[in-house]
Amino acid sequence: MKLIKAHATNYRNIIDSNPVEIGRSTCLVGKNEAGKTAFLKALECLRSTNSEFKSYGKTENYPRRYLSEYDSKHEDGDAVVMRTEWELEPADIKAMEATFGEGVLNSKTITIQKAYDQDNATWSVPLDEEKVFDNLVKRFALDQADRGPLVAAKSTKAAMKILEALPTPTERQTELLAAIKKFRDGSANLHAIDTLNARTPKFLYFSHYDRMSGALSINKMNTDKQHGIPLESGDRVFLDFLEYAGTTIDELAALDRFEELNAKCEAAALRITEQIFEYWTQNDDLEITVVLSEGKAADPAPFNSGPVARARVKNKLHGVTVPFSERSAGFIWFFSFLVKFAQIKKSHGNVILLLDEPGLTLHGTAQKDLLRYFAEQIAPKHQLIYSTHSPFLVRRPMIFPA
Repeated sequence: MKLIKAHATNYRNIIDSNPVEIGRSTCLVGKNEAGKTAFLKALECLRSTNSEFKSYGKTENYPRRYLSEYDSKHEDGDAVVMRTEWELEPADIKAMEATFGEGVLNSKTITIQKAYDQDNATWSVPLDEEKVFDNLVKRFALDQADRGPLVAAKSTKAAMKILEALPTPTERQTELLAAIKKFRDGSANLHAIDTLNARTPKFLYFSHYDRMSGALSINKMNTDKQHGIPLESGDRVFLDFLEYAGTTIDELAALDRFEELNAKCEAAALRITEQIFEYWTQNDDLEITVVLSEGKAADPAPFNSGPVARARVKNKLHGVTVPFSERSAGFIWFFSFLVKFAQIKKSHGNVILLLDEPGLTLHGTAQKDLLRYFAEQIAPKHQLIYSTHSPFLVRRPMIFPA
């Protein structure tokens, strides 16, 4: 399933965004308070990866100056916030035809929309229910006598009611009824929605971009884990960093020979350096190193005892290393971002990424590097919609008016 159009209305400072065409990578450009964030948040709530984010919240998000007129403006029901169009891809059509037979779709485009006070979105699938029922009749080889009671049925739900009322259904009628009952409420349309729902991406929204910690105390991490204390966001990125580099903190801590530990750390450093610096072109004399050593008494807690994993950055031109945390804010942001998003496919699967103002701490050339990362690493795997007011991050933009 591929998102091809999105239309936001009646949400925060958006009265009507007009339909926005969505590609593999879509950039929303506009001044502050132009509605870019509102558009992304309206999309997120349509199908969020966050199970707690179900409804839009009329009181909080309906345009405040019109809130007192809500009932009169929307007499026919709640105001629609987001209406989207999606294009069925070959694999989606194949999945539909595997259940319903060939020729059951009148179009490759479906719509999904959601209004205030809705927990679940409303779907419109161009399914020819009469054709579906005809295909099922043929599949179960109902003869003329079997079809007799079903002559008036134009949908699976209507057929189910007729078949359930038969005092002595034939074997083939019984088989057909059993197949229809596998659909939600006996409805082919609802089953089509359920089938596509499982195949449709959800939206993963980011506005806070965690920066990786420069060091991680294994003792503190294990203690926090025992007491149910969640990892700090920067430490979580550090663990993602080690996984991206081809190892884990547990694997490093379990090694009891120096040479084995050193080889593993060096291998991780070489891998992460090769991957990261393909997209950080500001300084190609840098190299990431990974060090696991015992904390020293004079170091600040919790890095003064037990094994501590540290990330350091080596300048090959000058031959010196410095703690990761002492590099520029732009470098730390870029590095952390690449590490985080390299893990998205593993942790979230099929998602559309919504990035709100990424790369604000980067200067122009680094933002171009980020744009190249979008094109080469994210867009081939996920649809991407991001907002910006930087000219260096613009690619086929949707311009939001001031």
